Parts: sequence; C-alpha cells; structure tokens
Amino acid sequence: MPFLRVHSLSDFSTPGRLYDHTAGNEVFKTKDSSKEYLIGQFYWLKKQNLDYFIAISWGEDGDKILDLVGYFGVKKNWKTNAESDQWVIRNGIVVHSGKICGEGRILVGREEEHRRKTRNLKEYLDTSFGVERINRILRGK
Repeated sequence: MPFLRVHSLSDFSTPGRLYDHTAGNEVFKTKDSSKEYLIGQFYWLKKQNLDYFIAISWGEDGDKILDLVGYFGVKKNWKTNAESDQWVIRNGIVVHSGKICGEGRILVGREEEHRRKTRNLKEYLDTSFGVERINRILRGK
C-alpha cells in the first residue's frame, strides 16, 4: 500500500491535493503533519500562480520531502490540455524540476484522467481519485 491517505485542500488560496506516501512514515509522524508541512510552503506556492496542485509527501534519511506538480491554464478553459510544472521541496528548500518516483508519476497521470471527467475545478477537487483506487492500480489489480 504505497499511499496512506489523501488530503483535500480545496479551500486553500491555491487549491490542491496532498497524498501521503508510506515512505514518509519516518518523518511525518501524525496524519496531519504532512499537511502542516505543506502549509508552511504556501508563501512560495502562492507566488507560482498555479490553478491547482498535486503534492506527494515522503521522507528519506530523515528529510521531509514534497513532490509537487503545479497546474496552470485550466481556469479559463477546463477542457484544455493542462500545463504543469514540477518541484521538489526538501526540508523547506525548493528545487525546481526535481525527481519524482514511478508511483508518483502513475498517480499524477491518473489524477489527470480523473480531472478530464469532471466539469470544473470545484467538482474535480471535491471528487478525489482515491487512495484505495490508486493503490489497487499500483498492485496491478
């Protein structure tokens, strides 16, 4: 089970979703600690002028890490082919164009498929692709 939970952040100034990966258990000790860590990055995140984002929390060697994919160009036309940019935030330091694992890439792709089945950003954020569903896909079921 790679992903533990998903946090919907639809009421944030830059809305999005945060998935907690099991690789973050060592550094994100409570179910809300990854969300609190992400909130600490919002000053930087807001300056990116994104329409929404998908983030994945995880850890490595005691470091707190967020893989963050930000989307833009869909507020004006929801049915457009969304553009995205990607960052890694490691211990509060933003690294542009960082790495993202295969499970993260599959998740981001499935989220985009899900987005295309919704009518707008609100509906998309209110209807998560779901942790159980992505974990089944990653297990090959």
